[in-house]
Amino acid sequence: MNSPSQTKDRDSVSITPSEFAYDVFISYSHRDQAWVRDELLPRLEKAGLKVCIDYRDFRVGAPIVKEMERAVLTNRHTLLVLTPAYLESAWTDFEALMMATFDPGGQNARLLPLLLKPCDLPLRIRYLDYADFTGPDALPLSWQRLLKALGVSSEAILLIDAPRPAQYKIPDDALDRYYEQIIKLYGWIRILGQTTPKPLRRVFTDVYMLDKPTAFNRFDPKALRAHLWERESSVPFRYSERLPADQLLSRGSKFFILGKPGAGKTTFLKHLAVREAHRGKWGACLGKIPIFVSLKQFGESGGLLFDFIAEQFAVCHFPDAVPFIEPLLQEGKALVLFDGLDEVTKDLAARTDRRSQVMEQIERFARQYDGCHIAVTCRIAATEYMFDPSFIYLELADFAPDQVDGFVRNWFWNPDDPERSSGLADRMLTEWAKSEYEGIRDLGRNPLLLTLLCLSYAETLRFPVRRVEIYEEALEALLKKWDSSRQIQRASFYKTLSPGRKQQMFSRIAYDGFAQGEILFSQSDLETRLKSYLVHVPEVPDAIDIDTEVVLREIVEQHGVFTEQSRGLFSFAHLTFQEYYVAKFIAESPSVDVFDPLLARATDDKWREVFLLTASLLRDATPFLAAFEVALHRLIAPFSPLIAWLHWNDKHAATSRATYRRPATRCWFAGIRARAFAFGSGRARLVERARDLSRSRALDLDRDLDRAIALALDLDRELDRDFDLDLVLAKTRALHLNFVRAGVSDISETLARARESCRRLDDATLAQALTDIETPRAEAPKEAWTQFEAQLTGIIESGDVLRRYRQLSDETATVARAVEARWQLGKAETDALAAYIRATQLFHDCLRLAYTPDRRAFEDRIFLPPPLTAQEA
Repeated sequence: MNSPSQTKDRDSVSITPSEFAYDVFISYSHRDQAWVRDELLPRLEKAGLKVCIDYRDFRVGAPIVKEMERAVLTNRHTLLVLTPAYLESAWTDFEALMMATFDPGGQNARLLPLLLKPCDLPLRIRYLDYADFTGPDALPLSWQRLLKALGVSSEAILLIDAPRPAQYKIPDDALDRYYEQIIKLYGWIRILGQTTPKPLRRVFTDVYMLDKPTAFNRFDPKALRAHLWERESSVPFRYSERLPADQLLSRGSKFFILGKPGAGKTTFLKHLAVREAHRGKWGACLGKIPIFVSLKQFGESGGLLFDFIAEQFAVCHFPDAVPFIEPLLQEGKALVLFDGLDEVTKDLAARTDRRSQVMEQIERFARQYDGCHIAVTCRIAATEYMFDPSFIYLELADFAPDQVDGFVRNWFWNPDDPERSSGLADRMLTEWAKSEYEGIRDLGRNPLLLTLLCLSYAETLRFPVRRVEIYEEALEALLKKWDSSRQIQRASFYKTLSPGRKQQMFSRIAYDGFAQGEILFSQSDLETRLKSYLVHVPEVPDAIDIDTEVVLREIVEQHGVFTEQSRGLFSFAHLTFQEYYVAKFIAESPSVDVFDPLLARATDDKWREVFLLTASLLRDATPFLAAFEVALHRLIAPFSPLIAWLHWNDKHAATSRATYRRPATRCWFAGIRARAFAFGSGRARLVERARDLSRSRALDLDRDLDRAIALALDLDRELDRDFDLDLVLAKTRALHLNFVRAGVSDISETLARARESCRRLDDATLAQALTDIETPRAEAPKEAWTQFEAQLTGIIESGDVLRRYRQLSDETATVARAVEARWQLGKAETDALAAYIRATQLFHDCLRLAYTPDRRAFEDRIFLPPPLTAQEA
């Protein structure tokens, strides 16, 4: 449709009042287009008004700004259709501002406000009287007033009905289709490392939160440091209350939820969305319509938040949702879930930061739609922006043991084979509880890393002997896989460092701190350590000018290698991570001298994991193991009586007729006799003690002297088997005589170990015989146990399998009497012997993990002391 102005220069908009081409130009948000098109426009034109509207009257190909300016100038009036959406639009804001400029005082009544929906009017419009179209009662009078202001005669006004209020009828089954699509989109979860998604409900574990984020707390550094050394502390050191998420979410309507990388933030929001979509079938819900907003996608769109939300409804097959969404939000009937604020690109160099813009839109949205429930998730340390006080700050808590148990059972659950899947979960959790896996349990407090552990176990039905493999995979997941699997790009200086450089930096910081006994760093100290590394990196010539506070925050935010344990106090996210990086620093050092500070701590239990990881990481551990042998000799070098006794012990092991491996026999004799030195006991007690030893391979500190027995069993598989067989016989006879049913499970476990020992030695006949015998139930009568003992004794004794073990037991008694008669060690020598045994056990554990072509030679020298001097001999 052409206007008179088009007869002039196309770019000229200079016009006089007598040349107005239109009576009124409608300025509105396209989100309100349906009402404008169907209700307002037809009635205005029925009143005889010539109306200019953008989609019909703007010239194709003309600059949009020019068309806006032309529309304002060539219309007698500009009608502003005011709604919250209108106030968000930059274009409508431009039109209103331009009109206010041309008629600043409103004397000519060229600017006519029409309030369609309640909103906070800007100052430049607030001083003008407006037509109130927000309710049906005021609408007829407001309509008459508006037409009168537009110059319509009184007679014509009476003939035209007022438009209907801005209402929207939900299409039949549209909401049902929306719920179905929400369940389809968010009811499944793709596990890192797997190609097939799993149902969300199958893997979801109840979430707990801290009512006060950790970084808001102030802890005593000494108490916090002591707590961090306690690897088995399953729940982190907190002053905040740890509560179920549902309980905390009932305390308000707006939440800012912080969490570490892989803590389950997105999974939790998806759970909330799907639970609402199921409308009570998944348990108690808020009864609101869920809206899931990926802030990464929204940030990339560059648009307005309301428009993006409307697109989510369109994706979920909800037709023409714009008129429905506005009243939905105004009436507070929505649960709006904003996921991943940290995933919005933050460009520190840019004048306008997109993340800050997104946060401002969220806060404005929360104020405008105050009745809605809103949750925003973000990684810890990803932002220093504080939402207004109406937001409650929470933090996703690390998994506690009961959550780990539930997660593992959910992860393995298969409804098609419940018995097998439950058995797999039980088997993993049994392994999980063993003391040697305490470092792995520490990782399992994080859902992402626990997922990796479940994947690893499912592949081989065991945890790797070389735990370093799990730690490497866990760190790779945090440093690379997790963000890349979700196509998250993070722009920052820290990101420019190569993965190798990052690993070097973490290794340097970890080693220097650990060597100083430090696992907790003040912020200033950690920033200094970061800078001392970065200034020497050739790829970073400007490192001296780098803001290390920003770098630290990026490390915490992006990968979670460091975590803020308290305000201004940082540590590695898991003690295991620092231990791994310490070992990595040692293993990659070009000088063997780096072994000396490590070996000086061979009896310090805090360094045990570092020893094991170092042995695993070394390409050839022969130099390390040779240096370790020298360090073992240094432990007992000041105690010549102890050295003489160990030589005497080796001499008797060499003449043993039991024919077990000599190092195993050496350890066996030493372990039995070591307890006599420490506690004093006769022959009977020594032999009985040998038979009642715990089968744990990682004994408590007050059982250090038993480690020599455990080491003997490790060094000779046949001795290991015979020990099991003798032990199960002894326990069965003890139960038969005393009939204490509490020992039944212990007998079953020992018998199972004996069967496994036979299989390892390819003794299939004995293994099958032990399998065929049925252990009585706990409630079985004493007669059943009498029969069981007879059967078990017949199976074991008939093959003379324990002949050598009986010989060793007799020799043990002989050695014990000889030692009691000849050797008396004081407390200093006994303490040195305990330390030597503990360090020797650690040496053997390292040997089992390490690559060396000299393995047999190292084993043969275990518990073999240094040569005697002429005086000692």
